[in-house]
Amino acid sequence: MSISSLRIVFLLLLVFYSLKAEDFWQDLITGNPQFKDDQIPHCGFHILLESYRYAQPELLEKIHEYKIEMAQKTYNSIISPSGHFIINYEASGPHAIPTYDRDQNGTPDYLEFVAKSFDRAWFVEIDTLEFKPPPDENGQPKEVYEIFCKRLFLYGQTFFDIDEEIPSLSGNNYPSYIEISTNFSFVSYEGVTDDIVRDSMAIAVTAAHEFNHALQLGYNIWNGSKSEGGFEALDLWYIENSAVFMEEVVANQVNDYYQYLPDFFSSTDQGLTYDSFDYRIYGEVVLNIMMGQLYGRAITREVWQEIVNQPALSALDKVLKGKGSNLERELQRLSEWMFFCGQNSISNKYFPEAVKYPTPEIAVTGDYDIGLQKIAEDQLAPFSFGFFKTVILNNTNLNIYIIPEEIQEVWSGANYSFSQPYSYEFPAKVYSQLPFESVSINNDTLYTAIVAGNWNEGKTDSKIKYSLYLRNFPGNLEKEFFVYPTIVKPDQNIGYITFKNIPANARVEIFSSSGKHISTIYPQFSNDILYWNLKTYQGDKVGSGVYIYSIITPNSSREGKIMVIR
Repeated sequence: MSISSLRIVFLLLLVFYSLKAEDFWQDLITGNPQFKDDQIPHCGFHILLESYRYAQPELLEKIHEYKIEMAQKTYNSIISPSGHFIINYEASGPHAIPTYDRDQNGTPDYLEFVAKSFDRAWFVEIDTLEFKPPPDENGQPKEVYEIFCKRLFLYGQTFFDIDEEIPSLSGNNYPSYIEISTNFSFVSYEGVTDDIVRDSMAIAVTAAHEFNHALQLGYNIWNGSKSEGGFEALDLWYIENSAVFMEEVVANQVNDYYQYLPDFFSSTDQGLTYDSFDYRIYGEVVLNIMMGQLYGRAITREVWQEIVNQPALSALDKVLKGKGSNLERELQRLSEWMFFCGQNSISNKYFPEAVKYPTPEIAVTGDYDIGLQKIAEDQLAPFSFGFFKTVILNNTNLNIYIIPEEIQEVWSGANYSFSQPYSYEFPAKVYSQLPFESVSINNDTLYTAIVAGNWNEGKTDSKIKYSLYLRNFPGNLEKEFFVYPTIVKPDQNIGYITFKNIPANARVEIFSSSGKHISTIYPQFSNDILYWNLKTYQGDKVGSGVYIYSIITPNSSREGKIMVIR
């Protein structure tokens, strides 16, 4: 590897790993980088993006010089079987490809792995999921794409250059090429002892991942316009976790993404858009895996189509609303799917590979006996969640509720049970009204998730404090219909009316005392619980007064009164 090539690779890595200056130059000379926390980066794409986002002119110039140097070099090359890829390589020198040829057909197996893996990536991502082909320098679909085989200290990187003389095309489209490593000795897979098998697996996921980045460059990679200090915003969280999802879609037997999951499972309280400089943004792939199972794998392409118009968070929410859901609802669902992972996993339910995932970290609250008791308090960023475990000393009917300091409408929660298994969900400031027996394990433990939805446009630079309460609940709620409370003061902690144990296929109609229709309520969280948020169907808060509810089923109806005092 030439000195100039080493310089650009390590300058990019420097942004990501925060190496000390003196260590950086020592690593440059020895070719032996000391990675932070012994983690080797999977992908150089987000390192390059952050370099462009904040780079000084000197670094941008070095990146541009690197591109020119690459263009001036001479390579050997082969064409992939589909004809969509030119695989460029060197037969000797520091970038030489491995020469093993087990089938003895005269073509190194490494080259065959690369060619076939990228062909499969094209077939799945473009021909099947209908992503647009990567753009050329004129913004037109590129039918033949170039791959360069190089000795890297990461799996691969999708390279593009921001040249001031050649501005990006409409929608911030950029032509690119991919570099893939010729040495995967730093990779290991459970149960795999053959280095050549390991190489084939690593190449497969690298092709799926990096080629998806090349496709992303044909949509809108920047969330914002260019300013004097760089680009305004960058959705690294979605850029990377959607590319990792393509690894699972294209090469689902490899499961390279397992190594990234602990970073996300241990920090769900940070929020989806938290762009940390570790594996966390890769580990958020579980959101895409869940949505792919629910709505089809093409949902990632649908989101990228919408990212042309708005940032990833809003784009994802819009796509989900078109499917009858929304991002906050899916975050609630994700907390449930992630809870039942690792040691909590249940066969044939939630993630297919959940037993291989980490067991979620669960905070332990104080023990609960009887009466009204605050069992925990914490804070959450937007689009985040946390888990709690409470030991119950008195076996009785219980209810649990969340009191956030502000923006109560974006909060929700869920109680989990292993014995069924199932979960009950409930909005903030609402008694969940679940009998203790239905949420316990061995009649002594309650598991709860607290979920914070969107505020501050999803930006994770702020958090909101909340408290979690438990109390005894009167009566046997499993046997008869229950409304609570029938007299409500919205400004004193409780902002909802709960209808418990309603008949199947029921809805609740709300009327004023004069008979004016106020709202219609359908089940949202579980089949036998409905909540009225004290608003009209137009979203306006109702005033003080008496309101009539009518529970309507296909065969009957039931009426009652509720008083609201403001």
